[in-house]
Parts: sequence; structure tokens; C-alpha cells
Amino acid sequence: MKHQRDANGTSNLGLGEEAQITALIIDLRRIEHLIEVDIARVEKEAGVFDVSSAAYPIMGRILRVRRNNLGNTIASLEGKLASLLERLTGGAVGTNPAALFRPNYFGKGAG
Repeated sequence: MKHQRDANGTSNLGLGEEAQITALIIDLRRIEHLIEVDIARVEKEAGVFDVSSAAYPIMGRILRVRRNNLGNTIASLEGKLASLLERLTGGAVGTNPAALFRPNYFGKGAG
């Protein structure tokens, strides 16, 4: 299969990978948000919000670990996306490209 090139001679080889990584980041952020909601529900049901308390619910601890792992995965994917875009654009990306794809759950700006 021949690599497609645009009018400037730039290859579009990494664009599929960029779209896949972006879609994955969006999905993982949505799951991260759902876990946050679950953590809040578990804490409210138990009436314990202090993680250092012995009475803090085990499910809350488990969900926090999952959320933290997802956050690490998202950060890794954002780094991979940034380096991919930098490679594709020759360093012409001026902002964190992954920030453009963050869902706006709480009415705040992206980022």
C-alpha cells in the first residue's frame, strides 16, 4: 500500500493512529468521570469522606485506585499523542493537543 501524501508532500500515515489515541482518551476520560461519580455515591452512602479513616469504605478505596490508574494511562496516552502530532507536524503544535479533546462535564473550559 502506498502512503498518501498531501499537496505539500506531507504523509498522512499517523492520522489513523492519532484518531485512535484521541478516541481512547475521550473514552477513558468518560470512564474516569463515571468512577468519580461512583466514589462520591459510595462515600455518601457510608457517610465517610476521609480516606485515612479506618471506616472509609473498601469499594471507595478500590474505585480510587482504578481512577488513579486511569489517570496515569490517560497521561501516558496524551504524551504519546503529543509526540505523534509533533512528529506529524514537525513541531508546529502550539498547545497540548489532548486538551482539545477533554470532555466538558462541569461547564469549565478544556484543560
